[in-house]
Amino acid sequence: MVKNRLVFLGTAGGRHMVFSQERKSGGLLLELDGKRIAVDPGPGALVHMQRLKLHPEKTDAVMLSHIHIDHSSDVNILLDGIEKPVLVAEEHCVRKKSDYYEHPRVSKYHQDKSKVFAVSADQSVDLDGLKIETAKTNHTCPCVGFVISGTKKIGYASDGIYFKGQEKYFEGCDLLILNVHIPKGFETADKYMSVDDAILFLRAMKRKPQLTVVTHISSLMLRANLWRQIKIISESTGCNVIFAEDFMELDLGNLSAAPRILK
Repeated sequence: MVKNRLVFLGTAGGRHMVFSQERKSGGLLLELDGKRIAVDPGPGALVHMQRLKLHPEKTDAVMLSHIHIDHSSDVNILLDGIEKPVLVAEEHCVRKKSDYYEHPRVSKYHQDKSKVFAVSADQSVDLDGLKIETAKTNHTCPCVGFVISGTKKIGYASDGIYFKGQEKYFEGCDLLILNVHIPKGFETADKYMSVDDAILFLRAMKRKPQLTVVTHISSLMLRANLWRQIKIISESTGCNVIFAEDFMELDLGNLSAAPRILK
């Protein structure tokens, strides 16, 4: 039986939380329809996968939404250990040079050993039966969200402030992952999604997700009482919303089941 699940290898967001490791970092590990995909493997992704016995060598693909270090630091070491890796990455992560960074996040060696899809918004990639679509974002650097469709439809909006129409990319998702960095009532500083943004996003959706998970937790969010912030989003939208915990595993076959924490 194929196990469809999502594991949060870490839930930290932004440089301060990542540096302190008050919340762990590492991105996501998605298992869907027999494929294993590491999404935005930030600092600690490989270490956490090994410690949790998640067999990183069996990963099929790595996906990068953007070049920022908290989303991409472990990409090369993961590609190094995978026999036939596939990389789906926002195009600036693999360019020789861009306006944002002098060097690509993924080394030439690791690009050469991988099957690389360099993507921008509004593109689609077929991953042996899984459909990966890219969504527009509004972040400080070029960035894409992802919608992964198989027997379940998983949406990951990645970083950036909400803009009108963003929600259309994620209509009909069974699970939606939002990187919510800013508590209720705080300014977004044109960088990250806020609780107010998340409310606008979910209210605008015509076909709301069965479950929405808030992650990319900042120090500001943590100290603003996560339970309260999630309650505000839930009560304002009528959606089922939870916040992610480090090493939390969601059963994609039963999203109404309580998550468990891997040890």
